[in-house]
Amino acid sequence: MKTSPLLLCLDIGSSACKGLLIDESGRIVAARRERYALLHEGRQVEQDPETLWSAARHCLTALAGPSDSHDRIAAVSLSAQMSSHLLIDREGRPLTRFLSWADRRAEKESLEMAARFSPERLAGELGASLRTGPSWP
Repeated sequence: MKTSPLLLCLDIGSSACKGLLIDESGRIVAARRERYALLHEGRQVEQDPETLWSAARHCLTALAGPSDSHDRIAAVSLSAQMSSHLLIDREGRPLTRFLSWADRRAEKESLEMAARFSPERLAGELGASLRTGPSWP
């Protein structure tokens, strides 16, 4: 009996890690969600990297764990929240918590940058057309 291939989808979002196993007809075979919190402190919005890693591991284990489904995974789709930053050491270990896209610490600096530089100049300097904002590096 031939079994159909599966697509493993994992989205590491702002409030939860979501995972799906989807068959070739688009039917959801399994789903898992592991919630976690944003850490708010004034204008700072951060996340603990170990918490996100643990949630991703739990999703993956639940989706492709004890069943035969892990042998059927033909492709993987990954997505994550945009513009979140994490500083790491030479061994890849986190030095900080994730700075979330929702972090507003650099609001003043981003306004100053937008006032001093045209969008065209910023695109030339950065190599991309990005709207000036506190979450962009």
